[in-house]
Amino acid sequence: MSENNPHILSLKTVRRHFRILVVDDNEINRKSVAALLQSLGYESDEVSSGHEALQAVQDVPYNLIVMDCQMPGMSGYEATEKIRKIRPGNNHIPIVALTSLNRAGDREKCLEAGMDDYLTKPAQIRELSDVLARYDVPMDEKILEDLRRVQDEVDSMLLNTVFGIFMKETPKLINDLHQSVAFLDADMLVNAAHRLKGSCAQFGAKAMQILCSRIETLGSTGRLLEAGGLIVVLEKEFDRVKTAMGKEIESFTDSAELIGDEKKRVLIVDDEADVRKVLKRFLKKIQPDTEVHEAANGFEAGHKVSTHRPRAVLLDIKMPGIDGHEVCRTIRSDPRLKDVKIVLMTGCPDENVKCTSRKYKVDGFLPKPLAIEDLDRIFKKAVF
Repeated sequence: MSENNPHILSLKTVRRHFRILVVDDNEINRKSVAALLQSLGYESDEVSSGHEALQAVQDVPYNLIVMDCQMPGMSGYEATEKIRKIRPGNNHIPIVALTSLNRAGDREKCLEAGMDDYLTKPAQIRELSDVLARYDVPMDEKILEDLRRVQDEVDSMLLNTVFGIFMKETPKLINDLHQSVAFLDADMLVNAAHRLKGSCAQFGAKAMQILCSRIETLGSTGRLLEAGGLIVVLEKEFDRVKTAMGKEIESFTDSAELIGDEKKRVLIVDDEADVRKVLKRFLKKIQPDTEVHEAANGFEAGHKVSTHRPRAVLLDIKMPGIDGHEVCRTIRSDPRLKDVKIVLMTGCPDENVKCTSRKYKVDGFLPKPLAIEDLDRIFKKAVF
């Protein structure tokens, strides 16, 4: 790819925080790996021996090392063992083995030496990209720690709520960016990029934040067509952030192994804890053997309905972030969930709610304020 390619230039900017050391005694191999890294947007340094690698990691705080295993003098295995002694514990540097050998037991030998991952020569861009994605986390861990702390101490549904809003609003803003380029609307481009930049900053999504800043600058200087390539890169980075957010949600939602009959499993989705508490108490009275799970918003519900496969979802239609309409779409678009019953909870179903009911084949309505008689009736009629 050309150095003038806007995709490469944008990626080099946003990946600058993640510095890589390539260790290989063969210059062609080093240059090949460095070129692949550059095409993925990463800057790298090169050394030709294990001894040079030991010196390099003491001089520069590298984020990852690509290490050839078979080198004269000091092998990659030996270099790895020595690096682990130099940089133990919290200073652990991910080391990816690179070897032309692919024999039984090679991977195990690399791991025993202290390496974290394994690639065979010649390195392929897809495999290299997959490995890097495991270590170059797209969200700032310090900011996430602060959010987790607030969630633990103050607001038990903070991460669910803010992640849900981000997941819903970001595609809309990215679409606005595309539209602004298509219609050469500089004001629209600057506004959308600025709004998204602020949201990204809340989660420490640095790469997205930098890209939005560059897009905003291009819009303010009238260079809209140049922004098109950056928006494509922004979309790809958003995919990485979505994956990271999903893993974060899974780390604190109910991940206990589910046993028993899924036909008696119910998921309650409502942003009000009191509503969930009342429903759970009602269900235990009318269906005492029901396995009840809870979700505080649509984002959490999407994960739980996919992993728990409940018989029925009691779904609040109006929630911040990803609302009940979007949860309905998610459920009905997944063939694995075709048998899930959906019961919408709403005070007064308006035309928008009725449209959702018809479009996604909702199985019933549960009126608010909640009454145990209504819940019993809807369960006997539409659920069990």
